[in-house]
Amino acid sequence: MSGAGKRSRINAGTGQRYFYIVITVITFMGCSSGKAVIDGEDGKMTGYHCEADPRCLCFRARDHRNSVIVCEDKVLLRRMVDPRALVFYEMECMGKTEVDPYQYLSMMLFASFSAPPNVCTNRARLDVSNCSAPSPALSALFRAGNRGSIGGWRDLPLEILKIHCKESENVHLSKLHWSGLEQLKKLTLVCPKLSEVDEDLLVGMSKRLECLKITETEVRDLPERFFTDMESMKTLDLRRNKLKSLRRSFLSGMRNLEILDLGENVIESIDDDIFLQTERLTCIQLAKNLLKALPTSLCSLGKLETLYAEYNRISFIPQDCLNSLPTLSQIYLNDNKLLTLGFASERTAHTNNKVLSSGETLLNSPSTPEQSGNLNKPWIGMSFIEYLRLDNNSLSSLPYEAFYRMDGLKELSISSNRITYLPENIFSRNKILTVLLASNNLFINIPATLLRNNTRLRKLDLSHNFIETLDSDFFSDSTSLCYIHINNNRIRHLPDKIFKPFEAQWMGCEEFVLDLSGNRLEDVPQLSLPRLTHLNLSENHLTLIKPYMLTQTPRLQELNLSHNLIQTIANPLELDEYGVLFSKYLDNLQVIDLSSNRLTVYPSISPVLITLKHLNLSSNYITEFAFKPEMRRPFFIDTSLETFDMSRNRLRSVEFFDHWLWKSGKMKHVDLSYNLIDLGECSEYMHRKRFVWGCLSPLHKLAALEDSNHFVPIHVAKCFL
Repeated sequence: MSGAGKRSRINAGTGQRYFYIVITVITFMGCSSGKAVIDGEDGKMTGYHCEADPRCLCFRARDHRNSVIVCEDKVLLRRMVDPRALVFYEMECMGKTEVDPYQYLSMMLFASFSAPPNVCTNRARLDVSNCSAPSPALSALFRAGNRGSIGGWRDLPLEILKIHCKESENVHLSKLHWSGLEQLKKLTLVCPKLSEVDEDLLVGMSKRLECLKITETEVRDLPERFFTDMESMKTLDLRRNKLKSLRRSFLSGMRNLEILDLGENVIESIDDDIFLQTERLTCIQLAKNLLKALPTSLCSLGKLETLYAEYNRISFIPQDCLNSLPTLSQIYLNDNKLLTLGFASERTAHTNNKVLSSGETLLNSPSTPEQSGNLNKPWIGMSFIEYLRLDNNSLSSLPYEAFYRMDGLKELSISSNRITYLPENIFSRNKILTVLLASNNLFINIPATLLRNNTRLRKLDLSHNFIETLDSDFFSDSTSLCYIHINNNRIRHLPDKIFKPFEAQWMGCEEFVLDLSGNRLEDVPQLSLPRLTHLNLSENHLTLIKPYMLTQTPRLQELNLSHNLIQTIANPLELDEYGVLFSKYLDNLQVIDLSSNRLTVYPSISPVLITLKHLNLSSNYITEFAFKPEMRRPFFIDTSLETFDMSRNRLRSVEFFDHWLWKSGKMKHVDLSYNLIDLGECSEYMHRKRFVWGCLSPLHKLAALEDSNHFVPIHVAKCFL
């Protein structure tokens, strides 16, 4: 008995980690009244030996909803009664045990229990986690003659079973393990070391099975008759395995199948006739495989709504393939090797050569391609398409009729192809288009009427192309835009009134982003953008910023003018607080980045200091700060500046920190590195705690600085920072 007592000794700390519900009073299940209490090291009551097995301790809460069995201090068994009539069983392994942990499971599964009042339990679920697969000779889930019912006298049908095998070697599952699971509806197997399955593994449970998930295994091939008698199957999930191919008989008999997930395998081929008997399929997941073509039978699935086929090697889709899918609303063909969409008009595009760089030429189509006249059968010719992704392929052109009749199209991505030209009215029929992504192509000229009729467009991305300019009426019909990305092109000049259509205030955008960075802009057009919140003009060729550039952007929060050639920003000594670039009109501005320019004088930011949090003036040629002498600190102003970067300039002094602008108490980070600062203007001061004489610089005014030291020993006061 001493040995048994030693195995059962569990202190209070061990017991507590198994409960996630605080239990004030507990009674004990499966224990005779004459059993002695086992005390923990701290003297607290911990449990009783279970009557069925002295290696286990049994606990039960007074409310009858939750019961716990702990075996060998390494196997945790739980039973929880859900108010929705589901009884939830769980077995969790936390180490190697003396016997197969599945032998302990029957104590919990077949024990009678009482449920809380007004709760009528009628079905059960079992989850097994971090345990090895059952031993080959063990049929431990159900006793002989059982037909899939558990819960003692309650006779509950086990409908949901999930087994997550730990990464033990030589995992093998046999039909003996599932004997009696005739009422099971959902089965999930996650076994990383499982490499093969028996042909008869699912025999006995397949007829009622509605959902089967076998994921994250090493299985490469499935037996010919593995899915026999699966008439009730609705969801089949085989993602993240090592499957290489699928035969014609793979889905035979699954006439009620609605969702099929074969993603993240290494499938190279699928039999063309595989979908002939699965007419109810609504969603197919084929992403992240090695497919070179889609099975032709897919094109006959009249109820298909979503097709995921991204990250494969598909190079061609027959022109008529998707015409017969009237309910298809989402198509994901991105990250493939599509070369063409199969239209006649793609072969009639007029081309001319434009020089990109030395030795490089680009085919570009300045005129509208000839229409093929086949508008009744466009590539995807139904009006239910809402989301279409064709990005990261090898498309070199798009036919005029590519998106004809897609009246419901909302989001389209054609980014990262080699498309040289967009036909003038290619999107004219897509009146509810909200997102258009066309970055990383080879566009030079964009038709002026490209966005005609796209009045609901919210996001436009034409970045990373070779666009040289845009027409003055380009945005005339797209005033609902909230995100405009035209960055990283070759734009030198934009029409001064190109943004005039946005003058009318419209509050549909929480933020309005305009990104013109990475171009060759030498001037900035009129920014008639009262909704603008984020403006990026970095990496251009700007030399001068006019003081009135931001007068029509009252909601602006972030401004990036870095990496330009700016030498001057309106002389602050000649203008009042409303005439400077950063005027009082900008009462939402929080970030200013003027780094990597050619400024020699610190620009006036005083009017926006109430809201400004981050100011970057690094890598300029600033030698002094300019403040208007008559400017006095109003008693009600409390500045918000938190970070200030003045590194890599030509400052020689820090006496400007004596100005009231820096006395906010919120400044946390200041970078003055790589300047020519001399602390000659600091004053002698004795540190009261250290009793050392030294030099107190003006930086001590910044009381909120983090990781700072304003006190400099007197003998180094003349040294450069």
